[in-house]
Amino acid sequence: MFDRIARRYRLANSVMTLGRDRAWRRAAIRAAGLPPGGYLLDVGAGTGELAFTALQGDVRLHVAAVDSSLGMLAVGRRGDRTGRISWCCGDARRLPFRDGSFDAAVSGYLLRNVPDPLEVMREQVRVVRPGG
Repeated sequence: MFDRIARRYRLANSVMTLGRDRAWRRAAIRAAGLPPGGYLLDVGAGTGELAFTALQGDVRLHVAAVDSSLGMLAVGRRGDRTGRISWCCGDARRLPFRDGSFDAAVSGYLLRNVPDPLEVMREQVRVVRPGG
């Protein structure tokens, strides 16, 4: 399904939230408390809007964007004018990263689309450094 809607996903989110999605993304990135030049993981990244928002605040960040939809990742990659995001197709239940690899993990609409949100949250905690 997400491959089919990928080209219209950004617009759909903006319309459905009456434009509030931008403020939510900025708030999520602030709450992540990333150190300058830190490491951020965007899980269920879709078209990468959280990743792009993070880079607006710190161009030195290292950002990995993971999603199971190749179509969403393709749209995001085309919009990545900085080339600073590592795009990865993967399963949020089994992230392809070592324990403690990131300073923070964020996800936008991921939890509404997985059968076991707790499993996905545990996996994000696994790849984030202690205290992250």
